[in-house]
Amino acid sequence: MLTNTRRIFKETFQNISTEKGNFIATFVTMSVIFLMLEFFGAYFINMQKLNDFIKTNIQIKVYLKPSLSVEKMEEVQKGIYAINDVKGIKYKSKDVALQEMSQELKLQLDMSDNPLSDVIYINVDENVNLGEIKTQLQKIDGIDQVDVRSDFVEKVSRFVKGLNILTIYFAIGASIPIFILIFNFVNAGIALRRNDIEIMTLVGASRWYIKMPFILEGLLNVFLSSVVTLGLFYFIYSNISQGIAMVLPLVPVAPIKYVMTVNLSIVAAYGIIITVIASYISVRKYIKIHGD
Repeated sequence: MLTNTRRIFKETFQNISTEKGNFIATFVTMSVIFLMLEFFGAYFINMQKLNDFIKTNIQIKVYLKPSLSVEKMEEVQKGIYAINDVKGIKYKSKDVALQEMSQELKLQLDMSDNPLSDVIYINVDENVNLGEIKTQLQKIDGIDQVDVRSDFVEKVSRFVKGLNILTIYFAIGASIPIFILIFNFVNAGIALRRNDIEIMTLVGASRWYIKMPFILEGLLNVFLSSVVTLGLFYFIYSNISQGIAMVLPLVPVAPIKYVMTVNLSIVAAYGIIITVIASYISVRKYIKIHGD
């Protein structure tokens, strides 16, 4: 068993040595495809994170009618709390709002002539129907305007859904050139070693004994391509995420460790499955023996 394993690995590295040009060309092309797949995956993960962040931080602004009494203000707040999916509210008077604006602008504003309105900020649950909540809020006596920004949330959700579909199409599309690369790579090796294969077939070598060197070649190419592209991706993504954190500190960015773990899992599974299938089909095309 150990001797057979050594022979298989010896055959594998002999094949690679014989087909250096083909091996390198396959490695470079697969590396480019894998790197694109990794960045596409990172983009997908971050858009999902942004979508979840927006949904979990949806805040509705309710502008109150002027000169509401304390009793009327309490009625408005009770009416808001009675709506399903409302998590909490925060009241801000127009005087406080004008004072904050004065401090932000570093200007001395006239507090006696305040054009602002009293505002109630409402936090709601994720995946809530914003249009329905807006309708219910508009029915409460004492509320002047409702700012929901549902259009923005819906646009982000539609964009993320479209991205999900695009990611699936990209993954399927990328599998085709990788399959062809591995298939052609194995075919080239078989063409160069056809005589050796025929001899092994005549002496009774098993099908898997003949196939394994070619499958291992493809897996080694996948492994090297994955290691190189993941290292390059780590360097680029870490710098991009640091830049975003400095320029846009409020924008959520997926942690590098999580993105690397997901990409490693995807690339490894993706590459191994395609390599084994392509190698198996390619070798089987030339080997017509029975039994394993």
